[in-house]
Amino acid sequence: MKRPLLLIPLLALALYGCIDQNKAAALAQKKQDGLVARKNYLESRLDETAKKSVPDGFYDYEGQRDWFRMPLVFPYELDAVDTTDILWLFRHNGKGPVSDPNRSSDQVGRETPNLPETFSRLSMDDSMLLFQSHNKNEFGLFLFSSGAFEFFVSETELFDAARKHGYAGSANLITASAFYDAYWAFEKPWIVIPVLHTSTSATNAPASHADSAEGAE
Repeated sequence: MKRPLLLIPLLALALYGCIDQNKAAALAQKKQDGLVARKNYLESRLDETAKKSVPDGFYDYEGQRDWFRMPLVFPYELDAVDTTDILWLFRHNGKGPVSDPNRSSDQVGRETPNLPETFSRLSMDDSMLLFQSHNKNEFGLFLFSSGAFEFFVSETELFDAARKHGYAGSANLITASAFYDAYWAFEKPWIVIPVLHTSTSATNAPASHADSAEGAE
């Protein structure tokens, strides 16, 4: 007569497993939705020819082991090795799969091919990357459409110039590590890239970094 009592923990275990599977499925869906939204945003200024040339894995490959990767507007990406405190700018060259950076990407910098630019603080929108150079009291922007750099002596000059180019992103630079942490945090309530501004159109604009940080607590 006591055997039915054994069903209680079994049912509870089965229910817990079902809830856990539902959470995993919901998280997987959020990640997929986030990847699609970000891809659409990053491709918003590309023509059809450029879109067709984007290789498999460009938007969703995160890197491996001590190599960290963040795709930007094709063909550019940010990479880091060992630590995300410093980010490096690379350009996909089509000579290998995205998963093989030694073959598939080239360093980008004002002295290319000698040294890439390295960044300690950043922000961006779909047309340009704004940054503070690592170990230099220097600020700059990188235009995705032309591949051109511009450099400035102050953060104020940087943002003044960026706005003249039509920049619509955040008015603040955040640390490279915070940029990376926010970039792949698909479980948080943001739409595209958390470091961007919040516009009046909540359905189309990415959430602010502050909102994402609050949602993560």
